[in-house]
Amino acid sequence: MLLAFVFALTLPQLVDGVFRGERVADSGAARVEYQLAFADWMDSQNVGGDSALATAAAKRAMASVDRAIALDPALVPAHVLRSRIGFVLMFHGAMPMTEARPLMLESFTAAKKLAPEDPLVTSLEAAFLYYGNQGREQGRALLRKSIDGLAARQDEDARLWLPVVWSWYGIMLLGEGEMEQARAAFESALAVRPDYEYVRSAMLPMTAAVDAGEAPVFSREGWTPFLADAEGDGKGKGLPDLRGVAWRAGEDRVWFRFGLAAAPDPSRIGMNLALDLDGDPVNGGSWWAGNRGFRYDRVVTVWVARGADGRYRGSSGVADAADIVRGRFTTSAPGTVAFAVDAENDALLVGVRRDVLKDTMRVVATVGTNTDWNDVAPAEGAALLELH
Repeated sequence: MLLAFVFALTLPQLVDGVFRGERVADSGAARVEYQLAFADWMDSQNVGGDSALATAAAKRAMASVDRAIALDPALVPAHVLRSRIGFVLMFHGAMPMTEARPLMLESFTAAKKLAPEDPLVTSLEAAFLYYGNQGREQGRALLRKSIDGLAARQDEDARLWLPVVWSWYGIMLLGEGEMEQARAAFESALAVRPDYEYVRSAMLPMTAAVDAGEAPVFSREGWTPFLADAEGDGKGKGLPDLRGVAWRAGEDRVWFRFGLAAAPDPSRIGMNLALDLDGDPVNGGSWWAGNRGFRYDRVVTVWVARGADGRYRGSSGVADAADIVRGRFTTSAPGTVAFAVDAENDALLVGVRRDVLKDTMRVVATVGTNTDWNDVAPAEGAALLELH
């Protein structure tokens, strides 16, 4: 879920700040193209809540970084950047995995050959190790070492990338359920760049304590199914696999039951209901978690993990498309959403206050963890939900 949002600043900051302004006058053409690519790449993250906008920005970034490398094949940070742009294009379905992965590896290999000990290069190597499951502990340790190396440098590339790499480290920690340490990493990114708004508005809240609320005791009967999904069609094995969604009315909430193929992990929960409230399939944000042709007006989010103190931390609430596109996933009042784990019945429950829903809505549901989605249903189109 969140991997499309993790490296972002707003475009006006990039235009007005160091990313486009300070080096253009005294840098060569390759450096100018690299800076333009960096700006568009960061903006592709910043609008990650709209897959179409993110894809367009990433494609602009790729065109610029390719020109930069053509002008100066020895420009190390451009190769690192090219690898990361490839990931964004793959995530949003704009580049097949069979093309994106070789591109990412090719760019990393070029950077590694040019500057194997550069902390920016080793930060990318750390990501390959960690997320490629080749050595999670080694990758995490290497990324932390890379941060120290960037912090010790005074050049502009280190200054540009240090807050970004701090945010990568925070994402790793979120995925490990180390919520307090993740918060410290995001605060470190903000200490380097206080106007890193995306970290402040999107990532730091992922470490805040949330109240799950009270879930009524429901029997397995009395639910109205409205969405079904095939088993085994998620992205990864061992992650939540959605089988279907049903609803029922409570006192002041509508409750949704996400039926899963196996008992969920109560330590890391990810659920979304993307809602088309007005029935217009053209307006709204472009959904990023699979089914990218769907456009939403409002999203119900539960992305939480249990910290060392046993409390859930993360994002739980509702937000409209305009806020989500800019990284504000939950703007609703506390208590708008409640959630629970029903491991005995292989299900997750989310209760949404009735006043944020419509009588008739088109719906797409997604399940995963607190950091990434795994299964979306339906894969195309939307389910029609009528709350009568």
